[in-house]
Amino acid sequence: MNSSRFCGIFLIVFSIFHVECKVYTTTNNITYYIEDKYAFTWYDAHLECSARDMALLTIDSKEKYDDIIELLISGKFKDKPPHLWIGAIGINRKFAWILTGKPIIPSLWCNICPNNHPNNENCVQVWANEHGLNDLNCDAKIGFVCENRIKLEDFVLSSTAKAGNFYTSPSNKIYYVEPVYSYKWFDAHIECYNRNMTLFTIENEDSFYDLYNVLISGKFNRKPPHLWIGAIGAQRKFTWILNGKPVIWKYSSFDNARNSENCLQMFENTKDLNDRNCVDLLGFVCEENRYQNNKCDQTKMAEKHIVLNIHQHKN
Repeated sequence: MNSSRFCGIFLIVFSIFHVECKVYTTTNNITYYIEDKYAFTWYDAHLECSARDMALLTIDSKEKYDDIIELLISGKFKDKPPHLWIGAIGINRKFAWILTGKPIIPSLWCNICPNNHPNNENCVQVWANEHGLNDLNCDAKIGFVCENRIKLEDFVLSSTAKAGNFYTSPSNKIYYVEPVYSYKWFDAHIECYNRNMTLFTIENEDSFYDLYNVLISGKFNRKPPHLWIGAIGAQRKFTWILNGKPVIWKYSSFDNARNSENCLQMFENTKDLNDRNCVDLLGFVCEENRYQNNKCDQTKMAEKHIVLNIHQHKN
């Protein structure tokens, strides 16, 4: 048999086996993709879920928590449960789910959590061999759990929003723009969701220029200002937190300076997008909260992962 042909066949068989053992179904018939290898930062985990048309796990009820924990301690994993990234981020012990913006239910935290030790824990994990969630440095390398994307609630303005910072574009879209350079990316994320909005997503060129024309209209000293937007990633690969799609923009300069730039901004006085350290202080821009459900079944997950594995081996 031709050796190269044999290797190709073996790789596909191996990939199928690799995927099937990572797709699990709970007692309540909810399917998750679970990677228990401790090799992923939170940003890596976000990209891995997005590549499968999924999102990091959102736990919006005690029932859902109990259902996933029952699976994680069932003996299928070395740790019971394993260390796993989930889909919540925040700052100074204030956390929200990235897809819904809702706070974490207090009873889901472990006894001493969140403690923000040592003042750099902005991401959330299921804690190994413990009961409850824990805040952790986003650059720590652990596993992760993905789920099918969920549909967000309709957009409603919060009564606490600052009316003076709202702007309406010629297409009648509403944006909230904070031009003061006082916010880390995590702050900006929370600020948008406090207004029942989300950090800005570029869906296409028209959506970019709809906002851009507002920002250069003379209302701001810089045209546009440095503003956080709704994309995160790792190693110069970024996806939008709202829909999991890759960031593709002709005016971009992703250099991952000092190997620490995991968040995206609109760069002042240009049309550029730039990667930036998530703890730098910038302004931010929010838009109406919108989302289209993106379903993914076990077969689709397997097919997608086979393609990824073959591509990696070719390189």
